[in-house]
Amino acid sequence: MKRIGVPVRATEINQLPDSRGVVNRREGWTRSCKSIVGAISGGVEVVKKVLVVDDSQAEIRLLQSVLEQAGYCSVGISDPTKIEEAIEEERPNVILLDVVMPRRNGFQACRDLKSQESFAQIPVILVTSKATPSDRYWGEQQGANGFVAKPFTPDELISTVKRFA
Repeated sequence: MKRIGVPVRATEINQLPDSRGVVNRREGWTRSCKSIVGAISGGVEVVKKVLVVDDSQAEIRLLQSVLEQAGYCSVGISDPTKIEEAIEEERPNVILLDVVMPRRNGFQACRDLKSQESFAQIPVILVTSKATPSDRYWGEQQGANGFVAKPFTPDELISTVKRFA
């Protein structure tokens, strides 16, 4: 199985499908959904929403592409200082959070979210290249519910998201 989530050269960013992410009304936010609500026999199925937080737009698009193919709606943000604002507006079922980011790393963001009553129940999955046992342990200590190491396969990502969404 091909592993994905490795760093992308700047020249490859333009090769990612632009149709996967529609720019939201907020600068720097992208939304990726085939449909928000899909009809099923005798009822309505609401698609689960995932908030993707990563300082790399290429990584956000990659994660959104994998999530969309699995039937999830996603909102991507590249500024980790805007996580709470995005949660309040988007109400995600789960958060995918990179660890190595400027201004606020994923460990800090996870700890902040889990210490606030209004956000503490939202599952946080760290998606990161920091994959040593001590990194996993530190993530758990900050309140992370799950961990996906980069590079990852689409199956690894989706199976982890399914456990929490």
